[in-house]
Amino acid sequence: MKLKAVLAGILFLLLTIALRVPLASACEPSDLDVHCAVRQMPRRTPTRARTLSVVAKNVPRGDSPANALEMQDAWRTLDPGASVWYKTDDSSGFRALRIWLDANGRGGLSLAIFSPDQMEGVYSIAKPIGRGTFNKLDPSHDLLWSSDYARWGVWYALVTNSNVVPASYKVGYNQTGKDAKTCVSYWEWIGKDYVYWTNCNPN
Repeated sequence: MKLKAVLAGILFLLLTIALRVPLASACEPSDLDVHCAVRQMPRRTPTRARTLSVVAKNVPRGDSPANALEMQDAWRTLDPGASVWYKTDDSSGFRALRIWLDANGRGGLSLAIFSPDQMEGVYSIAKPIGRGTFNKLDPSHDLLWSSDYARWGVWYALVTNSNVVPASYKVGYNQTGKDAKTCVSYWEWIGKDYVYWTNCNPN
């Protein structure tokens, strides 16, 4: 009986050693031991959630002519001493153009107008081509600028608040005579020179 107990103890000790040794030893590719197979299996690393970067669209802020706001005749608030750029949303031809600023009678706001030629680098933008003023013939707007024969292209306006408090305002425009100019081009002898002329007349 004692012998059986001793043999059982020895067998248990041998099995324990046999199970522990392969796990502690290095495995070779030729090993057929189950433990080696377990050790050689690639470990799965938890997949990390990918962070999707959302790129915000370039929302116009009005801080430069290239980032000008549309003249939508919508109320906005301008901080004291701040300026904001606006532009017309149509580059097609038109004859008469009116740009206005409404501020419910509040003073201290200015409206400077810039032509397409200025923005294309033909003329400097240091001095505006015009400024909005109060018009007795159209008292519905605080400041108004108009041209009967506006050049084709996108026009710009710069609004500045010189008050020490924020000011509510809106900028709008309208145009008439879209594509209203009829142009005829032709060649003509002037002395010894052959000159190419383009004559445009409003409809």
